[in-house]
Amino acid sequence: MTISNKHFRTTLGKFTTGECVVTAGSGTVSPLGTTINAFCSVSLEPPQILFCLRRLAGSYASVMASPYFVVNILTKDQQEIAERCTVHGGGGLREGEYTISKYGPPILKGCLATIECKVYKNYPGGDHTIIVAQVLDLNCDPSSVTQNPLLFFNSQYCSFGDKKPEALGIEVAA
Repeated sequence: MTISNKHFRTTLGKFTTGECVVTAGSGTVSPLGTTINAFCSVSLEPPQILFCLRRLAGSYASVMASPYFVVNILTKDQQEIAERCTVHGGGGLREGEYTISKYGPPILKGCLATIECKVYKNYPGGDHTIIVAQVLDLNCDPSSVTQNPLLFFNSQYCSFGDKKPEALGIEVAA
């Protein structure tokens, strides 16, 4: 059976994911972010995470060149950052919307949580690279419990507060 890219994306789009921006760059490399939603924990001991990055992404070389990166878990109010960092070349970060990690990469302000990481191993995964990383530091602002996460469902951004089917891109039969 042949599975088309469109059918594959449509079907997997029914699985709701959180939206994150991976930030990288330090020294001579301009800070950039790339939006991801293939992200998960791998291990508690030692603490590890993974994310998947498309090899044809414009930000691929820059992210892969950096041994350190930050996973920024976005709020619904950060949709514009997610959209900007989805562009083909990865999104340039704007002055004032980030601070610099002690490891070098930018940390976006106002996120639900941030995870500072060091690359452990990379694995091929079809048209993506699976990046496994050691967690070096975590930040989860206690006030974030009152914020809604930025989600991705049905190929659209949404949040827990979006209860109307049409807001989630669901067609309702009359």
